[in-house]
Amino acid sequence: MALAAAAQASPAAPAAMPVDKTERVLNVDGPVRLPARLSLPPGPGPFPGVVLVHGSGPADDGRMGEHRPFLDLARGLARRGVAVLTYDKRTHVNPGAQIRTVTDEVIDDVASLSSVIPGVGQYRLARVAARTGIMAGKLVIAIPSILRTTQRIRDNLVRGNREIYENIAPAYAQLLQAANAAPNGQPGRLQFQNDPNGFLSEAFYQYGEVRRLGIEIRDARDPATIARLTEQRNAAADRANLLIGYQEQLVILQPIFDTMRPELQAMSGTMSLPDPTGRTRLLPNGGNWADFYTRMGIDAARAPRDPRTIRPDNLPPMRDPQDPRFQGTIGQYFQQGRNEPRLHQAPPRIRRF
Repeated sequence: MALAAAAQASPAAPAAMPVDKTERVLNVDGPVRLPARLSLPPGPGPFPGVVLVHGSGPADDGRMGEHRPFLDLARGLARRGVAVLTYDKRTHVNPGAQIRTVTDEVIDDVASLSSVIPGVGQYRLARVAARTGIMAGKLVIAIPSILRTTQRIRDNLVRGNREIYENIAPAYAQLLQAANAAPNGQPGRLQFQNDPNGFLSEAFYQYGEVRRLGIEIRDARDPATIARLTEQRNAAADRANLLIGYQEQLVILQPIFDTMRPELQAMSGTMSLPDPTGRTRLLPNGGNWADFYTRMGIDAARAPRDPRTIRPDNLPPMRDPQDPRFQGTIGQYFQQGRNEPRLHQAPPRIRRF
């Protein structure tokens, strides 16, 4: 039998702990010499034996800050008649070790460790290695599927971003051309290709309103007038940004996200958006990013059952900004970034893995 536990090493070493009379500190020879701790039940044995196997990443014998859960587990099992071996993982002892396979990272070391447990019957000892091999074998079987899923997520995201660019960039170019030709820089309401719901047409019209109101604010002198115009300008900017979000997220990305709902649900709470202001966590309080209303921050209880029926003249209300479910949504990101000049900078380069 083998127990697998994920115990990441902590930079802060805990205080020294006393060694019980049934515990031995060892150095186990193998491909890399590993410090280990053997916890034995009282008596001559034979005993069933367990090697506590780490999860991924460098780890010592189970320290987590001031706690040592592996040691607690080993002592508890030893009191119940089970011999337990904990060890420092190869990648912790030798951070520069070449690790290419699960055998390199786990199996070879566990085989060496199992041989040092005294008083363990041969059959039971064989089960320590065999079960660990089964665990690693299942992981090896799963890895191709994990890689295929990761590649599919990556391909879908690349496809989505490409389609956003191919859809919206030509519309921006058309808007700028019309604005340059207009005497006041406001071309009025335009029609665009690939805009079946009219989101782009209304969004760019609202951006024209933002420009008009900005000029009026610049020329105004009365504080009350400036405040009123600024509120109107902010509302027009919020509506324009939100409509662009509808075009991107509903018209372009939603058909793609519908094909990967389980994967995006599994990633819940782990995604973030980097920009020149830092990094924004997406849906930190949970929620499936594949769900349109959830990621936009829309109040689903007051929205159409089918979001595909939404048009610019019937946009559903957003969630209350104080609602935890609004945190990390696209709607919140748009609101917080409306007057943030750093967002006009190029985003930081994302490190490739």
